[in-house]
Amino acid sequence: MSWTVKGVVARAEKQPAELLDIIIPDPGPNDVVVDIEATGVCHTDLSYRDGGINDEFPFLLGHESAGRVSAIGEDVTHVEIGDYVVLNWRAVCGECRACKKGVQQYCFSTFNASTPMTLTDGTELTAALGIGSFAEKTLVHEGQCTKVSEDAPAEVAGLLGCGVMAGIGAAINTGGVQRGESLAVIGLGGVGCAAIAGATLAGATTIIGLDVDEQKLEAAKELGATHTLHTKGLSPQQVAEKVQELTGGFGADVVVDAVGIPQTYETAFYARDLAGRVVLVGVPHPDAELTLPLADVFGRGGALKSSWYGDCLPERDFPYLIDLFLQGRLPLDRFVTGRTDLAGVDAALDSLHEGANLRTVAEVARSRATARLSHAVTSGTFSLDGETHEVDNNVWVLGDDEQCVVFDAPHDVATVEELVGDRECVGILLTHAHDDHVQFAPELSEALEAPLLLNPADREVWQLTHGDLPWDDDVADGDMFTIAGVHLEALHTPGHSPGSTCYYSEELGAVFTGDTLFQGGPGATGRSFSSRETIEESVRERLFALPDDTVVHTGHGPDTTIGAEKRAARGDWL
Repeated sequence: MSWTVKGVVARAEKQPAELLDIIIPDPGPNDVVVDIEATGVCHTDLSYRDGGINDEFPFLLGHESAGRVSAIGEDVTHVEIGDYVVLNWRAVCGECRACKKGVQQYCFSTFNASTPMTLTDGTELTAALGIGSFAEKTLVHEGQCTKVSEDAPAEVAGLLGCGVMAGIGAAINTGGVQRGESLAVIGLGGVGCAAIAGATLAGATTIIGLDVDEQKLEAAKELGATHTLHTKGLSPQQVAEKVQELTGGFGADVVVDAVGIPQTYETAFYARDLAGRVVLVGVPHPDAELTLPLADVFGRGGALKSSWYGDCLPERDFPYLIDLFLQGRLPLDRFVTGRTDLAGVDAALDSLHEGANLRTVAEVARSRATARLSHAVTSGTFSLDGETHEVDNNVWVLGDDEQCVVFDAPHDVATVEELVGDRECVGILLTHAHDDHVQFAPELSEALEAPLLLNPADREVWQLTHGDLPWDDDVADGDMFTIAGVHLEALHTPGHSPGSTCYYSEELGAVFTGDTLFQGGPGATGRSFSSRETIEESVRERLFALPDDTVVHTGHGPDTTIGAEKRAARGDWL
């Protein structure tokens, strides 16, 4: 039999990827159908979409995944139906010259599925890295499935399918970092931060993270970096000199280039100790060229290595690293800093240019539910206590094809109407009554024919903008709302304002916090109707009681997680 499912397809170079119906064919003798639960959003998929890999469009994107085996070919022996697996794109053959020499990580003849997946019109799809897992199901060779403990959440386990494994392996497998050695990592995205974590596991004592982004430097510290360097505006030689200063004047034993451009490789080359190792794990553009003095290559000795997939062997490395995670020794969950569903994958790919997240994960299992989350940013002003400020606000719309709810009513009615489309809006949930969240609430309510819901403790704040004009319904702590098969629980979290209310969905693993909690801590106080002591208590007692992997969708700025904010608060106000 075959299956018609949803998948994210790139039809043409640098064009938006689309969520389309695709056909999963009946598995061949050694093929396996996997029901995907979660897939990481990786730069490699961005490169496929934008034509940086090859021109074999259309591509079925996605490759960094975990899921469950749902069908197998007649000759499959490696897995069984129901097995929980991480997918890999290096299913070694065991027969090529590399495998016979015992270096299976360099296998020249890796396996993929025997039959391509297609669009509904029969057009064959090229599966990204032979996997194609931004989809509800995918078809792979049995050797591309590695069984791991079911205790590891899919959004965590799937990260080993590419970027995190590449980084950890670059440090441990390719770089061979040893106890007591020093390591520097250039570029602190998901791969670079994974190299930091790998060096920590290996017992390196000096671990240096280098990047131009302060948030990434902070993430590296959380994962074990002993030193960080902000490199914006510095030449390769200047960066190398700073690394040498931190390593007794010698340079690092291992330098990992997780960027892959000539300037960062030159930095890595000169930032290592004599006879040190350079590891290139960042994938260069096909047109990139490098010029180094040959005398320096000879005179500095050591090793210049490329790391493909962290030189991993999935059957050896995936279960081992999952076990370390479950033992609390490898914080894989810290890499998950954003979440989306299949419909949001293209936007998540675009956001990779901003570099704000270590890893956004598409929770495909949740995409099978009817609920989906849409997002936009509006711009306007916030006024209180005689002051006015320019602000950008997030607006969130949660629902299915028929109905939805809107969180807040900031600035721009037309933008919210566009997100809602032709769906019935059953409610506008106001997280609080500051004017940048409610100024256009009456107009939006009229346009969408939807009721306004607000905690009445914010009555005085509401009246500053709307006088005696009423909202429609009161919200109280513990109220439950159901939309598109998921539940939202109202959590009264006063402090930013008296009636501030967050909305938590256990099914989505997400909380909508308005201005109560942001990436970086609790919302602002110090103005009328606010209290720092109260907001800290609200965050501590109500929000920090939620699971650590709960995604925080904020009223302003990027997403975060409850766990990340807990860690940041310790030693500060917590």
